[in-house]
Amino acid sequence: MAADFTIRKGDTRVPISTTITNPDGTVPNLASATVAFTMRDQLTKTRVLGGPAVFVNIGLGQVQYLWQPADTAVSGWYNGGFIVTFPDGTVETFPNDHYIQVYVTPSI
Repeated sequence: MAADFTIRKGDTRVPISTTITNPDGTVPNLASATVAFTMRDQLTKTRVLGGPAVFVNIGLGQVQYLWQPADTAVSGWYNGGFIVTFPDGTVETFPNDHYIQVYVTPSI
């Protein structure tokens, strides 16, 4: 299995990022929206984190999440996604057709 994003256990420097797009490839109107990142363990299905993410370029739909120490404390495979809450209270998870495969490699 190939990871979409790999990070070493305990590392926090390199953020995980994606581009928020609709199924047709267009960027939704993200004005006044908020975004968070969440991931869960692939084996246990236990949610292991969730936290605020940031828009890097809202017009292009670019978002990123800055890792916290607890986020990469346990090596393993995870399913992740960015959750956008729109101003009207509706919620959509991106990507919406698959998970972001995250692999936290064991430390040296």
